[in-house]
Parts: sequence; C-alpha cells; structure tokens
Amino acid sequence: MKTAKKIAALLLAIAMVLCLVACGGESVGSEKDALQRIVESGKIVVGIEAAHPPISNTDPATGEISGLSVDLINLYAQKLGVEVEFKQVEWAALIPGLTSGDTDVVADSLTRTVPRSASLNLSNPFFLTGTTALLRADAENLKTWEDLNSPDVKLGITEGTVYADTCAELFPEAEILTFQSKTEWFEALKAGRIDCVVEEECTLLDRMEVYPGDFKLFPDDYLATETYGFAVQYGETGLQYSLNMFLQEIMISGEYAALYEKWTGQPWVPGNFGI
Repeated sequence: MKTAKKIAALLLAIAMVLCLVACGGESVGSEKDALQRIVESGKIVVGIEAAHPPISNTDPATGEISGLSVDLINLYAQKLGVEVEFKQVEWAALIPGLTSGDTDVVADSLTRTVPRSASLNLSNPFFLTGTTALLRADAENLKTWEDLNSPDVKLGITEGTVYADTCAELFPEAEILTFQSKTEWFEALKAGRIDCVVEEECTLLDRMEVYPGDFKLFPDDYLATETYGFAVQYGETGLQYSLNMFLQEIMISGEYAALYEKWTGQPWVPGNFGI
C-alpha cells in the first residue's frame, strides 16, 4: 500500500512538472537575448566616456568621438549589419548604465579583471597596456613604488577604475583621493594638491603630450600589465561570443593591425592576445 502511494505521488509530481513546462515553454522560448534584440532592432547602444586616447577621445571643437575602441565597435556593427548609437557618460556611470540595460556594451579603456568577470561578461582583450603613475617634472622624492606607501604622499585615482582597490591594498599608508575625471586629477596634480596619479600609460602619455615638459612618467617599471575588453551584461553569452569571434576574425585578417597602427603609431605584434 505504501509503495502504491509513493508511485502515485511520483506520477503526480511528474505530471505537475510536465504541465508547468508545457504552460511556461512558450514564454521561456520567446525570450530573446541581447544579440537577437540588437539584430532585430538594427541598432547597438554603446556606453563610452571618450576621454582616453588613443582608445577613445572627444574633439573639443566638434564634439566628435574617435579612437581605437570607436573604430572597432563601428567595424563590428558594420559586420553585424546594424547601426551604432554612442552614449557618452562619466566613467563612473559606464558600468551602472550597462547593468541597468541603458546600453548594450561598454567600449572604452575597461580593464579586464577577475572581480569584474563576476558581474560582467567580458570579451577577449583588444588592447594591452600597463599601470604606471604621472608626476610633476620636478618631483624627485618618488622613484619606486615603495615610496608611494607613505602618509606624506597624496595619490590621485579616477572614480570607478580598478586602481582604487589596487592602491588601497598596496599603499595603505598613502592618502588616496578620488576624482570624477582625468581633468579634475590633472588640475589637482598641476596645482600640487596631489603628488601623483596612478593610471594606465596611454592616458598619462596623452596628458604629457598636451603639456610637454611639465610632467613625467613614474621611473619604476609597470605596477601591473592590463588588458582592455568590451563588456556586456552578465549572462549575455551570445553577444560576448559574437564580440570574441569578431576580434579573432579581424586579428587574423589584418584589419585589427591596421587600426592599431593608425591609433598608436606602432605596429601590432601578433601573439599579444593569443592570436
């Protein structure tokens, strides 16, 4: 008797599961992922700050944006057969805009990290650079990274970048000040309110080019190497896979090498990203 009841209960449970699957199958199956929605709408919405040459930049006279990431995402959209809508925001708003669904992808100097991979789907890398620091040209007291770990040092970083955690861990004795943009920390450095800024090399080289002779790069080796990638919402593996396929394709075809040399003035060395 007990056996019969168990069998009856099992059959009832199976029937309920089958019913739920049958009732819910249509709504589950009809849910489209980001890539499908982009293709159907004919438009990909891209979050960008456009303030990090040569990856991204804004012409102050015309407002036109340009850079390696801009050319790459335009080429991706061309191959996908869709248009691009760029949404320019401050750096700290890029990831929130992506996770809220306001944009489909972030295409800027976004460093690929393990912690970020827990909340975003990151593409394969499209750029390799390194973490260093910017000093005033007359600064003589900061020569090694160990010198930064002092209560006498005021260190600047950009809000929303990976350098906040890095600097807090490596330089706990230093006073760390966070700025909304590179314009803010640049003015603070120029005025002597901070001693240095920790950032990726390309951004700092751009500042040095604008004001030749006023600043210098940190004399020590890179604090770390870093790679940039596109970011999409967590779980959007279709769009992530499509971007990865695109990057692999253009690195093999030579299209990436042409864009890299256009924006950096240097030849791209195959093998940097495993291609």
